[in-house]
Amino acid sequence: MIVPFIFNMETVNEYDHIAPFYMYFEMTKKHGWPVIAHERYCQPLKTMARLGLGDMWFEAMRKKFRFGKPAQDELDLAPFYMISAEFEQSLIGRFPSQLDAWIYLLKNRDESFEEYIEQLLDRIAADFEEPIEAFQCFCSTESLKYIARKRGIPIIHNEFGPFRPPTYDFHTGYFDLKDMYGTGELEDRYKTFLVEAEKKPVPILSRKELISLMADKKMLPQLMDIMDMKPVYELGVALPTMNYGLTIKDTLMSAAELKMNALRRYDYDQVVFRGHPNQAYGGGVMNNDVSPSSFHFICKCKRVAAVKSNVLFETLLLGKLACAYGEAPYYFMSNKGMADPSETIASLEFINFVVFGYLVPWEWVTDENYIRYRLGNPSPTDIYMKHFEHYMQTRAETADCAVI
Repeated sequence: MIVPFIFNMETVNEYDHIAPFYMYFEMTKKHGWPVIAHERYCQPLKTMARLGLGDMWFEAMRKKFRFGKPAQDELDLAPFYMISAEFEQSLIGRFPSQLDAWIYLLKNRDESFEEYIEQLLDRIAADFEEPIEAFQCFCSTESLKYIARKRGIPIIHNEFGPFRPPTYDFHTGYFDLKDMYGTGELEDRYKTFLVEAEKKPVPILSRKELISLMADKKMLPQLMDIMDMKPVYELGVALPTMNYGLTIKDTLMSAAELKMNALRRYDYDQVVFRGHPNQAYGGGVMNNDVSPSSFHFICKCKRVAAVKSNVLFETLLLGKLACAYGEAPYYFMSNKGMADPSETIASLEFINFVVFGYLVPWEWVTDENYIRYRLGNPSPTDIYMKHFEHYMQTRAETADCAVI
């Protein structure tokens, strides 16, 4: 059985991973599988509605992330193994702040946390005859990684991918067995892919062909036009969420420092700043970008700087220079910050590998058959072709294949 593990102590939003919680539950409820999660997540729908997570929220999530609202009786019967609020507060109480506690857990093992999780896993083992095949999560702590290694259980790290509506028809996610907020598997798998592809060539699409395949068909003519536009700005800065533990655990590069560095290197009118959705920034953001999408924003710029952001891959996809800060999957293929003088753009082989060999069709992130396929350790080229054929077949079936 696949067991979701939802634990997140971010201070920007106490329910930062509530969408993944319900998304995973849509899979586990079909099988009666257990879910490990915060106590506050496992509450009745009426309680969640009072927090703003009512019918309108679930409808928005259905359209955006393709999971529906569960029935209350399904939640009542669910085998939730809860991380209690009392225990969570005991963890936080050992540190000056909740963010200090969270960053510590992301970077270090913690004996009390490990004892607590081991007890939950022992209860699951006693309650279920079926073994745990994998944990599935949107972030993992060092203690969870240690316990998983000790018990021989892989951890599937998921996240929302760079392709998503409304710019793109296809919605993608991450599926990484190493880590999502570190270097992850991408570099190693890409190197293996290059060796395999020499012996067994795979289709390689141009940048425009890739965008034509993935994009919303109504937006495609506009996207093709702006791809060819001359950059207006030397630098675009995609500002990060402030004080987000998963971002700052290995770099303290902040929105304020990004702005400062950008304006040290470029004139005011050569830089444009794009804020993270739902984030207010102090300090007077100058040249605030109002583009309708990150795609439009990137096309205005010769290069884009960001901290652990999906924007970095979209920048590479569009043939621009990505100036990366902090360990993340695309870091090895990007410029190392604004000071890196390299003018080399990412190769088509790399871009195609990310699209077809690394990112996953969103509907497969919680498909138990696909998960078991991946746990069987298929080769990078096998994964690549499976995804490639899925996208091509889906386009053909909807009679709107626009690959040029």
